[in-house]
Amino acid sequence: MRTDLDYLPNGKQRELARVTEILFEEFTDAMKSASSPKKKEGRILKIVLFGSYARGTWVDEPHTAKGYLSDYDLL
Repeated sequence: MRTDLDYLPNGKQRELARVTEILFEEFTDAMKSASSPKKKEGRILKIVLFGSYARGTWVDEPHTAKGYLSDYDLL
């Protein structure tokens, strides 16, 4: 399993960095309103990219007749 995003274009790397930033911000906000002590101890251990972007087989063809554009699959 890869642990870097160096194989992705710079624009995609920036998008995923922003998505990760938003996930951490929203998670932090959610933990502030957690009611039980166990929930307050929650944390994000890992964010996993899977699917076409992880495999390097994504499609980015918005200019074609079908206009297909792969999405990010995150776990």
